[in-house]
Amino acid sequence: MKPLCHLLACIFLLLFLATPLTAQNIDNRTTTSWIGLGSVEGSYVTKSGDKSISLTGDALEIMFWQDREKSGFFDGLQLLQLELSGTGIDGRDISHDLRLEMLNLQYHFGWNWDLFNFVHLQLFVSYGIGQTRFSVALQQEQTWSKNFEEQHAYSDMTSYGTNLILELTDRLWLGYSTVYVQDSQSVNYGYTQSEFSPTNYQSILIVYKWQASSNQN
Repeated sequence: MKPLCHLLACIFLLLFLATPLTAQNIDNRTTTSWIGLGSVEGSYVTKSGDKSISLTGDALEIMFWQDREKSGFFDGLQLLQLELSGTGIDGRDISHDLRLEMLNLQYHFGWNWDLFNFVHLQLFVSYGIGQTRFSVALQQEQTWSKNFEEQHAYSDMTSYGTNLILELTDRLWLGYSTVYVQDSQSVNYGYTQSEFSPTNYQSILIVYKWQASSNQN
């Protein structure tokens, strides 16, 4: 129960931190939401064979809201899903077939610069918590194989990156995001002791700007 309680406490904290400014009766300049689709890269390091295997896959991010103040500071709440897979051979000539899935609720904050009145450059840091699922299948030539059961664990993630967003219309914007991930997940199946690490992902963002509103006490 302790990991689950910790997860729920972190979720409530993230929701509190990311409460939209409009809900706090604070006048904000811009509120946006977006969906991002892209690719992710990572690695799988076999400690026994001291071998790094590259992982690739798909990234999906859903920004529920991002509130940006007139000063340029912004914060928001997003859901991030990463799916990675890969195959490789370690130092003992054992083939590894790998799967990794991560679902993460993230609070992010940073600074926005307006360029030419229609381009936005954003630098940000994110912290989130969620669930990780992973599986490993091993095979040595044609003589021996082992498929391990899928495991899951609660984990947290820290990341940082940049968004470049272009205003196409008053409401519809288009952006590109590059994010670097600081996270790893140890795997221990008895025979194999290894570590999954997503490293970075890039996404195309389809952004919607909500109509501005003024709240007065």
